[in-house]
Amino acid sequence: MSNKELLNVDLCNIIEHIIKIPFIFKTEQKYSIYELFKKSEYYKYYSYITENEIKKYLLQNKYLINYWSNYSEDKRVDKGYYLTLREKNYEVGYFDSTNKKNCFIDSIYTLSEEIDACAKFIKLELEEIKKIYNF
Repeated sequence: MSNKELLNVDLCNIIEHIIKIPFIFKTEQKYSIYELFKKSEYYKYYSYITENEIKKYLLQNKYLINYWSNYSEDKRVDKGYYLTLREKNYEVGYFDSTNKKNCFIDSIYTLSEEIDACAKFIKLELEEIKKIYNF
């Protein structure tokens, strides 16, 4: 197997694990998000994992979109990315309440397709986790 083929196999496994993170977190309830992130090895291959690659796996596993949406709603953080439905569109943004005077929402993306919004949220969330834990 060539290095390119090996990388493709690894990426398939990594992306499959990534999109299942909130499902495993919710159903097994024995791992933290940090542990699941680390286990995915996303931080090693993040530059190869695009929103489009994530979207391909979501198309095959649409039930996981609800798990990501619930994960976003259930987050209890002072700042971070979120995914929500606003009117007829989906919104992905960054919320920061650490400055009590200037609570703000930034980096808002409005998308008409749920799967596109979910893929964007996943990529942004993974990058944020990578940054928080200095990977």
